[in-house]
Amino acid sequence: MNNFFVLNFAEGSGGKFTNSILQTSDQIGHWDIEVNRAKNKNSFADKFLEYTKKSFPTNLNNHLKMEPCLPFNFEGFSSIFSNTNLSYEKAMKILEDKPYCKEIFSNSQKLSLILHKDTDEFLKDSDIVTLCIDSKYAKRFTQKACIHKRYGVNENYILYKMHHPDYCNPSSANLARKYINENKPYRNISKIQFLKTEILDKKLYQPYENLNGKGIISLTNLITDTNTAVKEFKKVFDNYNLSGFNEDLIAQAHSIWFNGNNKIILEN
Repeated sequence: MNNFFVLNFAEGSGGKFTNSILQTSDQIGHWDIEVNRAKNKNSFADKFLEYTKKSFPTNLNNHLKMEPCLPFNFEGFSSIFSNTNLSYEKAMKILEDKPYCKEIFSNSQKLSLILHKDTDEFLKDSDIVTLCIDSKYAKRFTQKACIHKRYGVNENYILYKMHHPDYCNPSSANLARKYINENKPYRNISKIQFLKTEILDKKLYQPYENLNGKGIISLTNLITDTNTAVKEFKKVFDNYNLSGFNEDLIAQAHSIWFNGNNKIILEN
């Protein structure tokens, strides 16, 4: 079998949370190995909800520091940049001896990966789900989420959190610290110019708009209400024959994430 389950999404569209819900399936390895080991045990629900609260804080300023990230180094792979030289065989050779991957594969689970780009060649036979920005409401949510979570916006300067060791994910902190002078996380850009050039004028969302088919998740349904979101997740589980769907658990997790994003949802 192909050993990957992939979620493709635009940054800011709730992909990390969506991915964490997909990882509750028995067939997909959860990025937190202790949560994964608790599957089909009484402790699973509590461990997963604790993970959700930690990973998706209500204070969106801390989002990048807390959001889930790949729990192993995958040399040659990037969620953003393509590598045409990475074949399926090469990818498996890289991963097969990594402790996390070895445990996931030994459980006959698929490795969860995320993309913000066209699919790599080595993933062409994988199960691939795409989070669709399927309304003006969903697009606006994604734009505002990017602003709140990835930047510190002031009238006369912008903080690029992904380039600052105090704000980025801990897994990237050493690199951010090393290249802080080159990346210049504090930039003298006016708020108006930033919103126009960095967010509103970019075509980042077009590949994720107006999609349909088996492998599509509606972002609009995920940010309407919890009941609608649970039904949307159930559809994906059914379409890919994923076992382990827990309606109550997913509803509780969605409420945690949804409440944390109310600042985005309720803004004009």
